[in-house]
Amino acid sequence: MNVNCSENSYDDLVTMPPLSSPHVPFKESKYPVGDNHGHKTVQKQPFDTSLDRLCRQYENEYVADPSNCQRYIYCADGQPREFKLCPPGLYWSQRLKLCGWPSQSDCMSNLVLEANPAMPNGNAPIQCPMSDKPITYPDPYDCSIFHYCLNGVDQIRPCPATLYYDKERGSCNYPYNVTCRNKCQAQNEGTKFVDLKSCCHYQECINGRLITYACRSPLQFDITTKRCEYYKKVECAGRKPCTNLCQYFEDQSMCDLYPSCSNHGDGWYLDRTKPGCQVAIQCVDQRLLNTTKCPVNKRFNQNTGRCVPAVQVICS
Repeated sequence: MNVNCSENSYDDLVTMPPLSSPHVPFKESKYPVGDNHGHKTVQKQPFDTSLDRLCRQYENEYVADPSNCQRYIYCADGQPREFKLCPPGLYWSQRLKLCGWPSQSDCMSNLVLEANPAMPNGNAPIQCPMSDKPITYPDPYDCSIFHYCLNGVDQIRPCPATLYYDKERGSCNYPYNVTCRNKCQAQNEGTKFVDLKSCCHYQECINGRLITYACRSPLQFDITTKRCEYYKKVECAGRKPCTNLCQYFEDQSMCDLYPSCSNHGDGWYLDRTKPGCQVAIQCVDQRLLNTTKCPVNKRFNQNTGRCVPAVQVICS
């Protein structure tokens, strides 16, 4: 039964972190940290006040580091969150919002970067010919994307979620009509690939192998950003949406051990997988978004949607 609660219905509820599947691979492996484009991520570096001032001008956006042409910053809610590095030999372009060849970059830094730059890897741009007519090229590793070249500038574009790029036709096509297989090599370590069937899974190139990963519930994998994003922002486009928490796990034989919002409307419900009638789950769009636990000596009352003295609830 769906419980509609007033603004003050949860005075006695102790909010807990959202119950979700961990963002971990199905098979354990050690791998370098990277962002969703295969670029190296430098974590836990101190941010100076100049970067704080810079990020106040932006919200949830990648911004060029004014002191380093290879580095860019993710600014969220007006604050710097993390540094990111382009692959060797590539510069960040603030105009294009991607890592490209130095000739394509609008970087103004005078910092001298490493000599003998290596060729780009992963989903990095390719070197496009100078032509005023658009030309498309397949990606050397990822079948689900292609490179759109115009006037020497490369733009990486994704195919629709269940399609691969067909180099013979110069357009996206069904995988069974395309001679292409995703490649996992040292050059594209950390590259993420779209799972053609599941909206909450993806594959990542780790030590020469494609390892299947699951997003953290209720996130789903976005084919454009190659990131796990909030489910309302992601178009599954033919991939099976993940609504049940158990769909995020590899072993679905133990689904009965996890709470489910299937067939529930929006609201709070008793978690019947936990003993004691103390835990409630919040369901939105048939997805479990949060969990709460009543204080000691209290139980969750499904009818009122709040924690009440334990003697007032018959718990079976």
